[in-house]
Amino acid sequence: MDNRPIFDRLNRLPLRALAAFAARCARRVETSSWLWGCADASEAVALAERFARGQHDVLAADAARAAARAGACAAKAEALAGRAADADVDPAASSRAVAANTAAAHAAQTVVTASGAPNAAHAAARAATSIDRRIHDAAAADLRRLLALDLGRFPKLGGVIDPGEDGPLGPLWPTPAHDIAVEAVFTQPHTPLTTRA
Repeated sequence: MDNRPIFDRLNRLPLRALAAFAARCARRVETSSWLWGCADASEAVALAERFARGQHDVLAADAARAAARAGACAAKAEALAGRAADADVDPAASSRAVAANTAAAHAAQTVVTASGAPNAAHAAARAATSIDRRIHDAAAADLRRLLALDLGRFPKLGGVIDPGEDGPLGPLWPTPAHDIAVEAVFTQPHTPLTTRA
């Protein structure tokens, strides 16, 4: 893949493809969002997936509320991370929860406003890839496939796409060895990565 910034390539995707891309980034880190009773990330991602599939029951107002709830969970995890020294909180787990809920919030945000969809998809990718380098590689593969599918151009809705593992983008992980969900713990703390795909 060429070295143009990821945003330039995301900006070429139509709205449904942007939602699919962001949803898949968020799904890769979803299990990290389940800490401390915050299950709102799943709803936020599901809204983006339904939008990508062309389902007409997805309203921008619902997506905005889901994004706000996932964002509130990210803020809660961030506050806990800030008090990690004073409490029995794993700072790495807190950082992962922040990233996972942030990715989910941005995935839902792709549905809220057309003009902000590329920024939201980029932010979802940036949040998810901060957890693990393998997510960066998987997101880059998704972006290549979405561009190759030629579903349309921004700012149009574009063709419908199933972002699930049975859809044209395939499994979330290139191989089972890449699946971070099967690992018991992360050995590395939260480290920002570049998002060049």
